[in-house]
Amino acid sequence: MKKGNVIITVSGNPGLPTILATDACIHDGFVGLRELSEDVLPEYLYFQLVSQHARHGSQSVGAVFKNLTTDQISEFQIPLPPLAAQREIVAEIEAEQRLVEGNRQLIERMEQKIAATLARIWGEVNQQG
Repeated sequence: MKKGNVIITVSGNPGLPTILATDACIHDGFVGLRELSEDVLPEYLYFQLVSQHARHGSQSVGAVFKNLTTDQISEFQIPLPPLAAQREIVAEIEAEQRLVEGNRQLIERMEQKIAATLARIWGEVNQQG
């Protein structure tokens, strides 16, 4: 599979997609979606598959290990708006992800400040007591 190809897990955590960051060989626990139509952006397909992951995982079969079949994957319904709309959707989701990540970092910094303040306060109380 080539960098930028979309792959989907078919076992373990069935239906979970990713976009390859590098060329890679995949094993039978994955299905690779290559040679996509020019009418679909890989990033758009990825976000659609992520949004449907829980439903796809619930369709998996097996007693010990849950698996999706290639027949099940070929039946996935993916809405396909024009490329311009796909680009807008991807850009909006990526902007929201950056905002969420920025908020995560802010929360971490604030938690560290709170912990440092509490440590200072408790240190002062312990020194007086």
